[in-house]
Amino acid sequence: MRRSLRGDLPPRVRDAQPDDIEPLARLWFDGWHDAHARLLPPELVQDRSVERLRERLEQMLARVRVAGGRGAPLGFHVVDGDELNQLY
Repeated sequence: MRRSLRGDLPPRVRDAQPDDIEPLARLWFDGWHDAHARLLPPELVQDRSVERLRERLEQMLARVRVAGGRGAPLGFHVVDGDELNQLY
């Protein structure tokens, strides 16, 4: 079992809250750019700004599940129907 940064407890998985949006947008931005920026056209990379990812998170907040405490997420996923849409 993976341990959390909070000691012996595993990270809590929960529904995302509005105060998670900003740190989730930063987590998504960092992960996306690390994995994709060198491989994709500059126009697409430019569209993956923190602001754009924040907007997307706001739109899909009801489908976002977060691992970690409120306002300090360690990771997240988004389910779209029966499809895993995002995993960070």
